[in-house]
Amino acid sequence: MNIKQNLMNQENQQTTNEQMVVQQYSKAQPVWHFVLLCILSIGIYQIYWFYKSWKFFKEHNKINISPFWRTFFMPFYAYSLFKNVFRLAEEKGYKERHSPELLTFFFIALTLLLILPNPYGLISLFSFVPLITAVKALNYFWRREQPDFKERTGFSRGEIALLIIGGIFWILFLVITFLPE
Repeated sequence: MNIKQNLMNQENQQTTNEQMVVQQYSKAQPVWHFVLLCILSIGIYQIYWFYKSWKFFKEHNKINISPFWRTFFMPFYAYSLFKNVFRLAEEKGYKERHSPELLTFFFIALTLLLILPNPYGLISLFSFVPLITAVKALNYFWRREQPDFKERTGFSRGEIALLIIGGIFWILFLVITFLPE
């Protein structure tokens, strides 16, 4: 009986040690991280950010929404997302005031610039700029919600893959654009 208890104690201790090795990271995202991912991914990352944010609000607010469709129809739901983000941050003491209406207007306006001929259409790549204020507000929330968690500064494997693919696209784009005919 004593040997059995000793083995169980060792297994429990090993499990506890393994759990302590796992680092808990905050869901806060450095702004530079967000900007780099948006630029190098040709705007694809901001689509993922919208989806991830709506998925969080679905779980957090226990609401029956489809994060996929809200992301698919991003321009129509941007205002609602901004409003939810700022309300959540304000509940934790966030003092900065931003207009969800104005952010939505600039987000949609910058996104629509995509229809301009190149190179002017590239201005639409800056449609992430209005999202920065929402990222900052969410970061405020996460820093208050998860004060003991370390902030993630590295990139995930998926983000690295997105950066590599985006980097290749940018190299090809620049070569094609500036290569004499």
